[in-house]
Amino acid sequence: MRALPLGASIPRHAGGATAFGWTGARAVSVAKADIRVLIVDDHALVRRGLRSILEAGALQVVGEAASAEEALSRAEETEPDVVLMDLSMPGIGGLNGTAMLKARMPDVAVIVVTLNEDVAYMGQSFDRGAAGYITKDAAEMELARAVRLVAAGQQYVQRSLKDT
Repeated sequence: MRALPLGASIPRHAGGATAFGWTGARAVSVAKADIRVLIVDDHALVRRGLRSILEAGALQVVGEAASAEEALSRAEETEPDVVLMDLSMPGIGGLNGTAMLKARMPDVAVIVVTLNEDVAYMGQSFDRGAAGYITKDAAEMELARAVRLVAAGQQYVQRSLKDT
């Protein structure tokens, strides 16, 4: 059993899972290398860049997908804790992909990773089940922090977008 810092609370996930153990739903671990991430973006170069950032931050990338449709099957195969989902992709796109993924796998946290800073898209993302929203120009450390926070059951909005 891991020790908690003084004053820390144990985050709870849908179904009762805690960040530190199993209580009836799939357990979610928030130790750095234990967080399993699926990257979804239609641009291979972006996927490689995100993979590099995550792995440098000691996060485990379990797969990649080039569309939301592909992400649905890859998520079932790889059982990620967190999915990084681009909004603008061919096919059903990231908004619909997020909603469909959350319907199938409610314990998976989705972070929308996009170029779009429009608050309307941010609101739609959260309405469809996203736990986080970050733009592709965010600092590398901010992305890793967002992944850790949503894996622990919290929501995340990029700092520079909170005032919009």
